[in-house]
Amino acid sequence: MCEDELIDKLKSLAGFTIKEILFNKNISLLTSSKFDKGSIGKLIECLLGLINNNYAKQDFFDIGLELKTIPVNNFGFPIEDTFVCSAKLIGNFDYSWESSYVKSKISRVLWIPVEHYRRMPILDKRIGLPIIWSPNCAEEKLLKIDWEEIMSFIILGEIEKLDSIYGDILYIKSKAKNSNYLTNAIGNDGEIIMVNPKSFYLRKFFTKKILFHNFNYKI
Repeated sequence: MCEDELIDKLKSLAGFTIKEILFNKNISLLTSSKFDKGSIGKLIECLLGLINNNYAKQDFFDIGLELKTIPVNNFGFPIEDTFVCSAKLIGNFDYSWESSYVKSKISRVLWIPVEHYRRMPILDKRIGLPIIWSPNCAEEKLLKIDWEEIMSFIILGEIEKLDSIYGDILYIKSKAKNSNYLTNAIGNDGEIIMVNPKSFYLRKFFTKKILFHNFNYKI
């Protein structure tokens, strides 16, 4: 699918609720109890042909686009930080921002805002207009600084000192279904230790700027 086709398809969804989209596309109507937060992103991926998404690459790697749904309130403000990708905790021999997985994931992002009010039924949420964004020179410089600071902890075996206070716009935190799920990392003596999996996130004040820079966006 080319970029214009992709944008046209997303624009055709804008303004409709999840319930309306399911009905219009003849998709079996799921109950609110079964249709959870993550289902909105999966539904959009399905409608765009990303049924078997390869998370090792950009979502639309043939045209260099990463898809990100972003929940926003009635002012168009993001209500949470945005997941970027999982962090590689061992085998970081090619320590380079230019070749990093993080850079490839956020070099060109297709943002799809999704309406989110407190206690609002998921099926009543509306889809907003899509926005394509790439970091400008100043933004990429800041992202690179944050990434290098975070990776220095990981590579030097200081991951246990690393928490979400590090990184002005890009940061890392644990991401696991439960605290008992562990993965390999490098300890401060170079030994293998077990820690909770980590993932990179963009802070919501930064994604707010992205949305408002693009046409003072509101859903």
